[in-house]
Amino acid sequence: MEGRSSHRSDGLVSATTVINAMVVFLYWRPFLDDPKSVTRDGQIGELYLEICLHGVGPLLQWIDALSIHRSYCNLVLAAAWLVGPIALYLTWGETLVQWNSGSPVGSVTTGIPYPFLNNMELPERLTFYGVNIVTALVLLLVFAALAWLIKRFLPAPAMP
Repeated sequence: MEGRSSHRSDGLVSATTVINAMVVFLYWRPFLDDPKSVTRDGQIGELYLEICLHGVGPLLQWIDALSIHRSYCNLVLAAAWLVGPIALYLTWGETLVQWNSGSPVGSVTTGIPYPFLNNMELPERLTFYGVNIVTALVLLLVFAALAWLIKRFLPAPAMP
C-alpha cells in the first residue's frame, strides 16, 4: 500500500490467500494422481507456467498477506469473501458452463470445467463442493493462526 491509502481490504486479501491454497491443493493433488483429471487430455502446459500459476504465485501472495500486509483482522468478513465467490463459481460451473459446453465429457455429465467432476452424480458433486467449502473455512482459521503467530513474534516495523 506504500502509505497511499488507509483502505486495507483485509477480508478480501485473507480470502484470496485461502482460495490460492485451495487452487494449489485442488490442482496438484489430482494432477499428481492422474493428469487427465485436471488438464485437457493430460497435456500439461509449459511446466514453468504451471509451477508459477499453481505454486509460486500463491506462495508470494501468502507471504505478502501474512508478513507484509498483515491481514486476518476480520475473519467474518474474510469468510463472507471466501464463501460468496466460491458459491458463485460453483453455480456458474454447474449452470452456464455446463449447459453451454460439450467438453469435457464424463461418464455422468458433460461440460463441467474439471474433467473428474463430470464423472460424479450431482449429489456426489454437491458433497465434494461442501467438503471444499468447509476445508476453505478451516484453512482460513489455519492462516489466521499463522498470522497471529507472525504478529506476535515478528512485530511490524514502525512506520516513519
